[in-house]
Amino acid sequence: MIDARVLVFASEARIGNKWGDHLQNAGYSVCGFVTSGMRVLEEVREARPDLVLIELAETGDLDGLEIAQQIRHCHTIPVVYVVEHASDDLFERALASNPDGYIFDLSLARELHAAIELARRNSHVRREAGEQAESLMQFNEELQLAQEELGQHVEELQVVEEELRAQNEELLSAEEKLRVERRRYLDLFEFAPDGYLVTDLQGFVLEANRAASLLLGLEENALVNKPLVLFVSSEDQDAFIARTDGAVRAGEPVHWEAQLEARDGRTFQAALTVDATPIPGEGPGERAVLRWLIRDITRRVESMREREQLLQENNLQREFLERLVQSAPVGIGVVHGPEHRLELSNSTFQTLLVVAGHATVGEPIDDILRQANSTIVEVLDRAQRTGTVASLREAEVCAGPDCAPAYWDVDSVPLPGRDGVVEKVLLLLNQVTAQVSARRQIEELAARAEQRAEELDAVFAAMADAVVVYDAEARVTRANAAAIDFYGLDPVGKRHEELAGRLSVRTLDGQAASVPELPVPRALRGEAVHGQRLLFRDAVGGEHVVRASAGPVRVAGQTTGAVATWHDITEELGVQQARDRLIAILEATPDMVFIASPTGDLLYMNRAARRIRGLADDASLDGLTFDKILPPSASALVEKEAIPTAIRDGIWRGQAAVIDAEGHEIPVSKVLVAHRAPDGQVEYLSSIARDITERQRILAELAGERARLRAVIENAPEGIVVADAEGKVLLANPAAERIFARPLRFAEDFEWLAKLGLRRPDGSLFGPGDLPMARSVLRGETLTDIPLRVTWPNGQQRDLVANSAPIHDIDEQASGSVTVFRDVTEQVRTEENLRRFSERLKILYDIDQAILAAQTPEAIFPPVLERLARLIPCCHAGILLNVPGADGLQLHLGDESGNYEVKDSVGLVVSDLDDHGARQVGDLKSVQFPSPVERLLRDRGLRGYAGASLVAGTKLLGFLFIGADEPHGLHPESMQIVGEVARSLALSIHHDLLRAELVRHGEQLASSLREKELMLQEIHHRVKNNLQIISSLLDMEATGIQDPIVVQALQDSRNRVKTMALIHERLYQSPDVGNVSAPGYVRSITSYLFGVHRADSGPIDLEFKVEDVFLDINTAIPLGLILNELVSNALKYAFSGNAQKRGLLRVMLGQEDSRLVLEVSDNGAGLPDEVSWQMPRTLGLRLVNVLTEQLRGKLEFDRQNGTTFRIAFPLPSKKAQGR
Repeated sequence: MIDARVLVFASEARIGNKWGDHLQNAGYSVCGFVTSGMRVLEEVREARPDLVLIELAETGDLDGLEIAQQIRHCHTIPVVYVVEHASDDLFERALASNPDGYIFDLSLARELHAAIELARRNSHVRREAGEQAESLMQFNEELQLAQEELGQHVEELQVVEEELRAQNEELLSAEEKLRVERRRYLDLFEFAPDGYLVTDLQGFVLEANRAASLLLGLEENALVNKPLVLFVSSEDQDAFIARTDGAVRAGEPVHWEAQLEARDGRTFQAALTVDATPIPGEGPGERAVLRWLIRDITRRVESMREREQLLQENNLQREFLERLVQSAPVGIGVVHGPEHRLELSNSTFQTLLVVAGHATVGEPIDDILRQANSTIVEVLDRAQRTGTVASLREAEVCAGPDCAPAYWDVDSVPLPGRDGVVEKVLLLLNQVTAQVSARRQIEELAARAEQRAEELDAVFAAMADAVVVYDAEARVTRANAAAIDFYGLDPVGKRHEELAGRLSVRTLDGQAASVPELPVPRALRGEAVHGQRLLFRDAVGGEHVVRASAGPVRVAGQTTGAVATWHDITEELGVQQARDRLIAILEATPDMVFIASPTGDLLYMNRAARRIRGLADDASLDGLTFDKILPPSASALVEKEAIPTAIRDGIWRGQAAVIDAEGHEIPVSKVLVAHRAPDGQVEYLSSIARDITERQRILAELAGERARLRAVIENAPEGIVVADAEGKVLLANPAAERIFARPLRFAEDFEWLAKLGLRRPDGSLFGPGDLPMARSVLRGETLTDIPLRVTWPNGQQRDLVANSAPIHDIDEQASGSVTVFRDVTEQVRTEENLRRFSERLKILYDIDQAILAAQTPEAIFPPVLERLARLIPCCHAGILLNVPGADGLQLHLGDESGNYEVKDSVGLVVSDLDDHGARQVGDLKSVQFPSPVERLLRDRGLRGYAGASLVAGTKLLGFLFIGADEPHGLHPESMQIVGEVARSLALSIHHDLLRAELVRHGEQLASSLREKELMLQEIHHRVKNNLQIISSLLDMEATGIQDPIVVQALQDSRNRVKTMALIHERLYQSPDVGNVSAPGYVRSITSYLFGVHRADSGPIDLEFKVEDVFLDINTAIPLGLILNELVSNALKYAFSGNAQKRGLLRVMLGQEDSRLVLEVSDNGAGLPDEVSWQMPRTLGLRLVNVLTEQLRGKLEFDRQNGTTFRIAFPLPSKKAQGR
């Protein structure tokens, strides 16, 4: 959204609403609509818009031109004319009024934006020119005020003398500090721990510190003028002289060691450093001296000798360790680096590695170890990576060429360096092949014995019967899982009497059994007991009937224990109970159950059958046969079909009937089963009969539902075809026959589909089994909206959509399919027409976009003609254009291939188009009296054409046409399309012509603006020069006056004049002559004042914090004068008399909310209490107050920690801040 509010004046509300939409689409905000000329001024005062858009048309009260003149008379708001409906007279008057801008068509966003921004710019320039004139008049008044105040400031010149006196005292204090510092540096030189000497270039001592005199054995005074070479041992003197000469030539420090001899007889090793340095202050060809540093390094030399001795001892210990390692029975090796290069190894290590390969010192052993066992390399890597010991026990290695197995114990010990990084690893290899082989043989024998025991235990534990082993004392020594489950605990260690009581052992009659007569006591007495039946109660309370057996265990003829087993026969007894329950079920079932002999004599009837026949439960069935309980028809069926079939096949199913006690027939569903003996002979027949009276009633209702469903299918508008699993037609409704235009006969197989001529929409044939019905039957697929195309016997093609689904049987297998066909021919044709219409709209849209994107008519024609020829298949598309200023019409031709040509002169003028209008001709040769345009087209080889005039308002711009080489080769809709394109093209050409006129007018306005800017820059430059002359005059006047007060007053006035000159200098140097950048302006004023008052002030630091804002001239001049007074006041008075404290002057200018804040503060002495900043007596503070009021600002003052002036005033105009 563009930051601009627009007020719209239009003669009608609908026009204003339309303009508002165009403005909002272009990013502008509409603040109001006005349709009455008398209301415009009132709305401008209330809404305060940034721009007014006025329709240049005559209204009931005032026309747009009069309204615009009244707005410009009362306000500075830019006004833009909309001249779309203006008369020629009103348009000429509008141009004569020098408007801010005007626009022909608001629907063109770029033209709208350009016109509005140009109008705002013109208004801005006109307003700034007025402001500059007012600013110059104000400046002349301020200059007169400054000249009047010049005499009042003379008294302030006395302050200068006091400030000079204070500065003189500060200089004396600084000189004293310098002497103290020099003394401190001399003390450092004197008491340094190393010897320092200064000699001339010949090596004679000029100066020495106390440490040098102690090292050389002479007093400091005695060393002076002595050659330093006297203290060097004779064997080092030549080297000493050479090094000294080298230091003089090189001009850089030289270091070496030499043997020195002190005067007291001491000899010591010294480190010497010499440097040739010029003496400061000597001027050209400065005299150089040598500076010497002497350090006694005797102790360091002795420590190096001790270190060499320790190294020798370490080598001896290393040799001993190597001999010890070589004789160790364990393989020892040291590897280093990520590649594990062998650094050290003993003979055992080499012997072990030879088993897998040969290792040489310095070569990596990873490949050899991987060949033996790759895990050993991983152990080495882990020890090197983690820094901890890594081990591998009994690692199997491949030894020798035949890869015989061997076993090592491997240990990797990291050997970290001084920096803690593990670069080396100690590898220990121990041969354990013999130990592993022996242990494995023992383990194999133990495993075999354990396997045999486990097999016996498995048999013992897997026995379904309970097995318990007792010792001679009748204590349990072992029991299998079945016995443990029975007892509910592990009986090992329990006595037989206790366990018998736990199981509550009884005889079959329920009496408690005598323990001595149980199988286990009898077996311990030597008896063998088999099959004794007893009652047991298990751990969870369940009753069991068991068959128990027991036998003695004899060792050397003595009974040492017994083995007891028992078998649970509870299930065997339960079989009889199950038989009884089955009979109860037969008696309780609602179906009738009969058992008869193979001849039909009834042997059994359940309760339901007896109830039907009216027989008591205990009534005898003697003499009762099937034919006595069945009606004659059912009896004959059973006798002739059911019984023979059951005997032959084992079972017969069918429907029959029985006679109840009252003689009524009851329909039943009957099943007859023949039961055979082991020898194959039929022992008896069983029959189950179910009353199906209710079932038959339900089937009758189902038949009615089926009839209704059939009626729905027969009358459905969609074609429905049902087929079985083999593709044969089971059902086809009349709609299906209408859709396919042929009958679909019952039981017709898949071949009928081929007769229908079904294809895909693109005309391709379906593959075998790809048709929807076949896919549902064969693959069980459910398909929706499958497009098809069928060809009727008369050759007509119809488009169909098929939905198909499988029909599943009770086993969920596809037993057929149902397919619904729907004729969508009309829908497909409608969609095809919509597609063609969409393509036409798209090309028309592309033409509109090409028209909108082009900037000139010449850029519009090629894409428009190419797309027009593509939209309407034809040979050529062309335009006869009326070019302003040309002698005749210009011809533009194009085709759908993009070919384009222009003919500047074709012998036609614009009057040849006057009576042509819109026209379509099928054959030009048949036209008896052709127009000039038609003669031109016929001469160029066209036979038919369609064309329309390009008209904008009342102006004829040209003629658009399309042509064909063959007669009657154009579609009837061609004329409509040509008319639509002609209207868009005419409007675009008209807009381009208006845009060219606007561009020319904008260039004129820009040229005028540049001339005004140059004039303003020249004015600022001349004002700055005049102010500079005034400043120089004041400076010259001050040089001839002895009174310091007058001189100071003149100096203050000159500073104020200089401040005003700076703003004009900044303005004429700035690209924007109406605004100046605050940071540079504030810094230049402050730097200038620092230069002027440098002699009056002590050491002062200046701190800037100025935001990047722009100031107009009405703000910059008073702000600069305020800054001049406050900074000058601080530099002159804040730090006087305080030479020990370093001053700080802080200048800040920034934005807070909607205001600018100027803050000038210092850490000086502060204003005296008797000075009132609100009612000051000095001109400077009075000027600050007056200028603050001029800026409509607020002045705040703070005396804490020095002096702080804070002035807040409204932000300058938005135009300045926007820059």
